[in-house]
Amino acid sequence: MFALQGNLEAAHREWQKGLVLCQNDNVWERSVRALYTVALGEPNRGIAELQAIVEAGAPMKALRNVLGDAEVLARCPAPPAGIDTVVALLKEAIDRL
Repeated sequence: MFALQGNLEAAHREWQKGLVLCQNDNVWERSVRALYTVALGEPNRGIAELQAIVEAGAPMKALRNVLGDAEVLARCPAPPAGIDTVVALLKEAIDRL
């Protein structure tokens, strides 16, 4: 919500908190960490992590969850670099399932 309102400072604080909270190695938390990595300004690293998750056979439910969040980020006044690539990657992966 902060990012949609254009409050990137608050959004960054929340994404940082999210990275700390998502420490399990399950597909959903790894996917969220990758998305937050993109949102926090490391698009190449986050996209590579998402690509690895997709290639490992992530379930449709996890991909759809992260896609929903990525689409919200893409609508922000100042979307993170690489978010369009994330959205395209996730849509392609879902289409293949």
